[in-house]
Amino acid sequence: MYNQRNQSVYHFFQHLCIALSLATVTSSIADDAMVVSEIKMPPISRTRKGGYKKRVVPLAATTETTDNTSIAHNTESNDSKNTESSEVSPFAPYAHIKRLKKKKDPQKERILHKKIPSMSLAELQEAKEYVLRFDNTELATQFVQQMLLIHKSDNQEEIRMLRLELADLYFDDGKMKQAGKEYRTYVKFYPGSKEQDTAQYKEILSRFYSRLTPPRDQSITHKTLALANVYLDKPVDQKAYEQDVQKIVKACHQDLYDYEIDIFKQYCTRKQFTGAQTRLAAIKKEFLPIMKQIEPELIEWEGALAQQQGKAEIVAQSIETLKTKFPEYAPTVLVVYQKPKKKDYVTRF
Repeated sequence: MYNQRNQSVYHFFQHLCIALSLATVTSSIADDAMVVSEIKMPPISRTRKGGYKKRVVPLAATTETTDNTSIAHNTESNDSKNTESSEVSPFAPYAHIKRLKKKKDPQKERILHKKIPSMSLAELQEAKEYVLRFDNTELATQFVQQMLLIHKSDNQEEIRMLRLELADLYFDDGKMKQAGKEYRTYVKFYPGSKEQDTAQYKEILSRFYSRLTPPRDQSITHKTLALANVYLDKPVDQKAYEQDVQKIVKACHQDLYDYEIDIFKQYCTRKQFTGAQTRLAAIKKEFLPIMKQIEPELIEWEGALAQQQGKAEIVAQSIETLKTKFPEYAPTVLVVYQKPKKKDYVTRF
């Protein structure tokens, strides 16, 4: 019993000491708060971006409590507001971007949420024009395709314009194969239209851009060349893009020539000299009449083939022809053929 009583007394005094210490701490905090409240804090202004910044005020100005200083602070704050409003924003040169941004139309956005097969012709036209404002050619292509499906056959002029528009959308979207097919369809169905020449030219362009570079397959290049030759055979007043098509023809000829030369090189690498000679003769027959600039190169390849076969006379003849007929041409493959000298074992040691 005695020990329990001593223990309770000890706990009572312990709690009393803790309470007294807390009372002293709170009183000291209150005194500090009174001192802080007597100090005048510097004014705070709102920044342009919505945050807050402290205005730099001298310490002496903060301690003064006279009426004159308060009036000075008020005038200073008013002047600062006026200067801030009159200042030009650092983002002013880019303010036109907000005006140029194309705002979305909520009513037309609702049309886009519909399924394309359930849309009417007027809705498809409106949706197509709306998405083209944002350069969405892929979605516009789907709208035009659906318009062609549901359009009445009695209005052939609108169908013609839709076909041309579909081809142009494919072309602008970079889908050259689809664009070439659509231009081909337009040229076939509407041979007497005003846009016939432009459609035929764009068909050639679509084929040209979708071709593969050598040494890959050149079947599309052959088709492009055939279309270009048909275009150049038209009357002069019906081919407004003659110069551009002639450049395309030259580029196609160069690709086909590079493709054939690559096959010739493969024959030489495998030492199939009969096939290489036959291929070189075919190249001369096909490309030399239309590409005069390749003559020195063909002479060099002929000499290089003879050099691999060990025909010194043909090699010397090729080198002599290049020197006399094309003195400015520098051979890169052909070298002067020399017979290997016999080893002189007497002077060797």
